Amino acid sequence: MLSKGEIEKLYQACETLLDRAILGLFYGCGLRKSEAEALNIKDINFRGRLLYVRSGKGKRRRVVPITGNVEGDLKNYYLQERIRMLRKSSDPKREKAFILNSQGGRMLGQNFWRRIRYLVLKAGIESPGRITLHSLRHSIATHLLAGGLSVEQVRDFLGHTNIESTQIYTRINSEELNSEK
Repeated sequence: MLSKGEIEKLYQACETLLDRAILGLFYGCGLRKSEAEALNIKDINFRGRLLYVRSGKGKRRRVVPITGNVEGDLKNYYLQERIRMLRKSSDPKREKAFILNSQGGRMLGQNFWRRIRYLVLKAGIESPGRITLHSLRHSIATHLLAGGLSVEQVRDFLGHTNIESTQIYTRINSEELNSEK
């Protein structure tokens, strides 16, 4: 799990609008790798500040609220950088995918991971091997709980079926708070 300070360092290390969009999806929206890979343009409602996960784990659907900063990062990527990437592709299905790779095709997990890994190293975060795409999801869950959201609200945000899956983060949060004393 990353601290809020480490998350801030990751954002400061961003070089592109794509970098900020990737952090927005994995940290700001708490998406799983497969959910980010499958994300299409139609899945983001900028006006309503909502992101639709149409096929999450277990084929479950959910709606994720998008905060102002994340909404701005996703919109800037979409309106500026994505358009440039789109010109590089001859794939007729390219227009559906929200996040594109450098060739203009749908970005997949390995590319997401490489970019996060680069940002972690650039940010100078200690023990970079502990940071994965999924640890960004863990981090937002823990930060939301620490910020006062209920376990039920975080469960819905993450798309967990069982509250027990979400309660893992309450234990992590309690352990972290105790270690800071």
